[in-house]
Amino acid sequence: MSIPTTYAELKTEIANWLNRSDLTDDIETFIKFGEVSINRVSRLSQQETTTAVVTTSGQNYTSLPTGFIEGISLTFDDDLYSDPEKIDISELDKNSIQTSSGTPQYYAISDEKYYWNQKPDAAYNLTARYYKKWDIATDTTNWLLTNNPDIYLYASLSQAGKFIKHPDRSEWMGEAERILSELEYQSIKQKKAPLTVDAALMSASGTNSNIFQGF
Repeated sequence: MSIPTTYAELKTEIANWLNRSDLTDDIETFIKFGEVSINRVSRLSQQETTTAVVTTSGQNYTSLPTGFIEGISLTFDDDLYSDPEKIDISELDKNSIQTSSGTPQYYAISDEKYYWNQKPDAAYNLTARYYKKWDIATDTTNWLLTNNPDIYLYASLSQAGKFIKHPDRSEWMGEAERILSELEYQSIKQKKAPLTVDAALMSASGTNSNIFQGF
């Protein structure tokens, strides 16, 4: 056994755990399905990224960034414009004035695109902040595999277990879910600002207030 740090090493380690020579051609599929299950729920700070988004004059949509799974923010690079507000696609369809043109004020996400409430009258530059999906087959390695190889291992084994009806499948799936839950907790914890106490709450005599005793 060894700790995998690359896609190739991950495939080797999964093969070792399964100990089945007839599954060699299926291992890449097990990893892919395992990663799909991770991407479905994983929203870690390490997945956050930014990229440029440029509208096309006269076109009421712009393609989403590569690997987009959930948006965080969308802002104009030029401070002269108020940032567009996200609304539901049903609201955009109902209230759309897409026959007009101008600076987009609203947008909705659907069908792998940003849809604008009106056709941009110029090429506007925006910055999209979003969660990007893990893609180990393309990247060959990533933060998740480097720091938490066990989640890739167990998620992939879970998919293999379903395929071959392995008795340990439930255990493998439970381990993958537990690890991801722990990672989500740490990610949320990392984003939180430290708790501070307003100086006005401190006693005038210079003695620290005691929130447990009420003074």
